[in-house]
Amino acid sequence: MAERDFGSVPITTPREQSCVPRRMQSTDTACCFTPAGAPPDQPDLAIYSQEEQFTLGIAPSWDNPDILTSLSNPLRLLPESIVTVRNLSLTASAVNGQVLFSLSAFGIGQPRALLASQFVTLAPSQQISLSFPLPQAIVHAAEQRIAVSVRLVHPYDGNDLNNTGSQLIDEAFTSKLGRNFSLTFPVVNPSSAAQQISLVVLPNQLSASVSPSSYSLAPLEQIMATLQISVPGALHGTSAAALRSDVTIVGRDGSGKLVNGLTYLVWVDD
Repeated sequence: MAERDFGSVPITTPREQSCVPRRMQSTDTACCFTPAGAPPDQPDLAIYSQEEQFTLGIAPSWDNPDILTSLSNPLRLLPESIVTVRNLSLTASAVNGQVLFSLSAFGIGQPRALLASQFVTLAPSQQISLSFPLPQAIVHAAEQRIAVSVRLVHPYDGNDLNNTGSQLIDEAFTSKLGRNFSLTFPVVNPSSAAQQISLVVLPNQLSASVSPSSYSLAPLEQIMATLQISVPGALHGTSAAALRSDVTIVGRDGSGKLVNGLTYLVWVDD
């Protein structure tokens, strides 16, 4: 646009003024639209969740079918853990959901450390398997028992009951331990306050009991609990065809909240 200089004030001609576009005045309501609350069609990121199984009235296992960490006989860690995540929604995509992968020592209530996270986008009804490499120091350690916890995060997830799952297992063979044996495992109070931790053995095919069944622990205190197992005389297997019978122990705090659990894979091979 041409300007004529009359001193320090630029002047435009009437013709030039007519070409100046007029700016639209903005209003608050015309600027944008922000929906209130979650969208009506929500995704449902999911993993096998022990908490959800309890809610459904099903006894859960800590041999999580969606988390693969090790091979059996003898128990030995894989160099990477495989985690299966699903979007159970039939209509809504799960965009940029986060998968948090944490490790802890073997036992109930052990403190967890976040190892890695990945972002996923899943179409309706889609599932995906993710690989989480383990540190070499852990893979080659003498202690091959670990605890893995997976948490799924999405701002519009329609069901948060199936967002957290754990894998926490050990195994035992009757050919090595006999048909009446005991196993010990750590129990930790993860709270910064003293509290009572209760242990319960879920129904199983074997005769199993845990002691102590309840114990008051100081903040972050650890004790060793004992699981006593007796294999019924009618239950027999062979080295070539061992019978697997799981025993699961669940830990809860004084309010009844789930602390964690673990599952022993008992192989009857005699």
